[in-house]
Amino acid sequence: MTITVRYSAIDGYSRMRKFKTVEGARKFAHRYVGADADLGTSYAVSVDGIGKVTVEGCTLMELIRGRKPARSLPYEVWYYQVNEMGGTSRAFLDCAFATLKEANTYAQQIEEYSDGVHLHGATDEAKAALDEQAKAFEEQCPRDRDYLF
Repeated sequence: MTITVRYSAIDGYSRMRKFKTVEGARKFAHRYVGADADLGTSYAVSVDGIGKVTVEGCTLMELIRGRKPARSLPYEVWYYQVNEMGGTSRAFLDCAFATLKEANTYAQQIEEYSDGVHLHGATDEAKAALDEQAKAFEEQCPRDRDYLF
């Protein structure tokens, strides 16, 4: 298995290396963006926003956080952060759960600490259950809320 990690910085500096192990690739990525990098859907960004890492051959969760992704679980909780100064926002996969009830409970707990929370279905069955829940929620609640669950 070959893992390719690409780093790029806002000043134009870039670097690419290939690794045989996730551990070696992780060391390289942590050197450039840190272990606490923000994870997007296809890249990780350093906390200061200077550098970005992309990877082929493993997931960002494995590369940066050192753990396998929870993609096998159907209900994912994503949270959003808004940078009002820069006018940007980011979404991050926080956790995944086996049941919709667990995902809802967790989303309600973290909503006060984020700028928005979104539940995502990783399977067709989970997507259908979330669509049903969203319809029921819209019927019961005003539309000025920034989340659906």
